[in-house]
Amino acid sequence: PDWEQMHCLAGKTFLVNTENPCSDWLDLYIPAEDQPDVRAAVQRAIDTKTPFELEHRVIQADGQLGWTFSRAVPLLDGNGEITEWLGAASNITLRRQAETQLREFNALLEAQMAERTEALQENKDLLQSVLDTSLISMVVLKAVRDENGNMTDFYTRLVNKQLERETGRTDLVGKLYAEQFPGLRPTGVFDLMRRVMDTGNPEGMEYHYAHEGLDKWYSSLFVKLDDGLVATHLDITERKQAEAELNKQYELLRQAEDVARMGSWEYDIASGAFHWSEGMYRLFGLPLNSPISVHTYLAFAVDEDRPVAERIVRRLHDTHRPFEETLRIQVEDQLVTLKIKAVVLHDSQQRPVRILGVDVDISELKRLEQEKLDIKLGQQKQLLIAILDAQEEERRRVAESLHNGVGQILYATKLHLERVGRLLPTDTPAGQALQTTDSLLSEAIEETRRVSHELMPVSLKDFGIAAALHDLCRKYQGSALRLDCRVAVFRQRLESHLELALYRISQELITNIVRHSEASEASIVLKKQGNHLLLRVIDNGRGFAYDPERTRGLGLRATTDRVKLLGGTFSVSRTERGLGTVVTVRIPAD
Repeated sequence: PDWEQMHCLAGKTFLVNTENPCSDWLDLYIPAEDQPDVRAAVQRAIDTKTPFELEHRVIQADGQLGWTFSRAVPLLDGNGEITEWLGAASNITLRRQAETQLREFNALLEAQMAERTEALQENKDLLQSVLDTSLISMVVLKAVRDENGNMTDFYTRLVNKQLERETGRTDLVGKLYAEQFPGLRPTGVFDLMRRVMDTGNPEGMEYHYAHEGLDKWYSSLFVKLDDGLVATHLDITERKQAEAELNKQYELLRQAEDVARMGSWEYDIASGAFHWSEGMYRLFGLPLNSPISVHTYLAFAVDEDRPVAERIVRRLHDTHRPFEETLRIQVEDQLVTLKIKAVVLHDSQQRPVRILGVDVDISELKRLEQEKLDIKLGQQKQLLIAILDAQEEERRRVAESLHNGVGQILYATKLHLERVGRLLPTDTPAGQALQTTDSLLSEAIEETRRVSHELMPVSLKDFGIAAALHDLCRKYQGSALRLDCRVAVFRQRLESHLELALYRISQELITNIVRHSEASEASIVLKKQGNHLLLRVIDNGRGFAYDPERTRGLGLRATTDRVKLLGGTFSVSRTERGLGTVVTVRIPAD
């Protein structure tokens, strides 16, 4: 009854059989380190007279350690005392091995879970740190759906510090996003969030948010993440305000360009890109955003100003220097005059990078200047005509005085001398002196007649400038000066003041040749060249150095003054052979 002796044990293949009673069964079947536990369990069963039950290790029949579940019940006599024990042992080695492996696996799994949890926490902390250092507001959301699966809101899982600073809220995590910010719905942001959830495509928008105490512009981007969203919100209020101010300034510039009839442009030196403002398109009569380039100037320039347009293109392409030009362009049936001014912008290394320019329509200014010039020329013309009329009136008066006064007196004196001559013999000294006097009087009368005719050229008045100049040249036939006259045939006579001015200028220049040049040959050339009359007087004399500021001759000064009054130019040069003088006068034909 005290388990001191084992009567028999049928171990089958699990344990060694005991066929004879033995007292060392404990050492035979139980590992030494486990025997105290087994003894204790046996003693409890004896003391309590209750069945013995214990899972413990045993030495198997093959000598390997195994596990068994031992159970023994006490057999009692009539007095209730234990007489012996009857028991059985079940092989639970495989179960205990499985339990051991399971415990080891669970321990490994728990260790791995702990490690993963720690890593996840570190990653979460790292992610939170990264998010918190961003200047862009960020939030991670999870969709909230009703019983039908319809999305009703978003659960706030994670926010960064910038969003907390932007909203002034530190309690958003765990709350419904649209419930906390109901302004998302009327602004259309919530509809965009639902669309991203439905399509899975990232989308963004810029919007003005004036709800929950906020009054700002935001640029938001939404990206689907599992059954939720990652949202970023960037405060773009300053940019929007700058854009609004820029648009305001642009509108003011557009209005200013429209009022001032001007346009601005920009040329990028590196890329060759040429950008126009709206005003430029209006100046050239082109639809807005029509294709343009620097060669547009060439396409619109009038033929006379094509060299100017080529110079502008060359300066933009090659020289990259500031410039200022005046260019006339043909816009439909209108002639437009542009004042073009450009400046060059440089980078930090002083390399030219861009050219900025302004084109101003100065057609009206040119028209006013032309009107002013026409008025001034008209006044000058009237003044010239008045001066010429006064001069010619004085010449006429002098000519009449010479012809009718001095000439008649000289002729009467000649008649009296002829009468006296008939009374004196020609071979006497007195008669000879009288003949000499008569001869001098004849020369005086002829000279008076000549001067009178020069003062009042009848051929100019009756037949025009060509006849008058040819008549002037004929007067020098037989003299020491060979004078050639080449005058173009005009379809109609010039205005009288022009004919008179050209005649007097020619007359004065020929007189100067005779008096000062020592020339043997000279020529007068008169022709029309464009809108001007060209008078050229050439001689082969000794020439002279012409200085407009130091000219003292009254005749030459009067000639230059006459040319200026006519709005013309006066120049003196040498001939191609370097001998003689060429005087060129250009005056407007109208």
